[in-house]
Amino acid sequence: MNLRELGLNVIPCRDNSKLPAIPWKEYQNVKYTGDLATNNAVICGITSGNLIVVDLDDPTLADLVFKKFEQLKAETLIVATGKKGYHVYFRTTGVLPKTMRLSLPDGRHIDIQSQGAYVVAPDSIHPDTQRRYEVISSTTKILESSIDSLLGHLQKLGFQGINSGLPSINEIISGITEGNRNNAAFKYCAHLIGRLNLPEEMVWAEIQRWNSYLSKPLPHDEILAVFKSAKIRVQRPEESAVEYNPEKL
Repeated sequence: MNLRELGLNVIPCRDNSKLPAIPWKEYQNVKYTGDLATNNAVICGITSGNLIVVDLDDPTLADLVFKKFEQLKAETLIVATGKKGYHVYFRTTGVLPKTMRLSLPDGRHIDIQSQGAYVVAPDSIHPDTQRRYEVISSTTKILESSIDSLLGHLQKLGFQGINSGLPSINEIISGITEGNRNNAAFKYCAHLIGRLNLPEEMVWAEIQRWNSYLSKPLPHDEILAVFKSAKIRVQRPEESAVEYNPEKL
């Protein structure tokens, strides 16, 4: 299967390993076009078309997380890992979430692999079991889906690690009137910074795009003030070493 034809950013791994054979961080932002190997990896996020992969190490979680897992095999690319779990591929129709681990009270967990992460590609060999990562779906298409609906579903199931202190994206973008534009803009910035932990330049670009769709957009100075206020008031998991300032562009 030619993963690059699916729009995926694929890099080579070391022989009999999950570790990249090349310095891979730069390819979070640009496509790798060099040679591949026996084992390869797919970079999640922007360079694979807003790719997220739901990583299920515990196969007993498949039907819980997706309700009808067997039916999903006809809708999106699913890979059985070389051990016992699954990689379920999606492309998010909204803003990319951060990579996160979500856990149930009984200790079982799933990982949402997104920007800044990679997964071992199908047809690679697991270094411990020597079993192949195998496509088990009847399609190689990658389903487009809302990450917020998935996270909302997981939260109802009791998964912990989702920042529920911020409103859902549907709440943020629906029913905005002229009188609550500033409040809605602040909530959206808070959502992008605090919940999704996006880079500041990406937040600034997205909040401007969002503002342009309002029936009466906020003036540039007002939307900039909202952006700055959200940066100050919302705490990131990790602060950037370099502060982004859109006024210097």
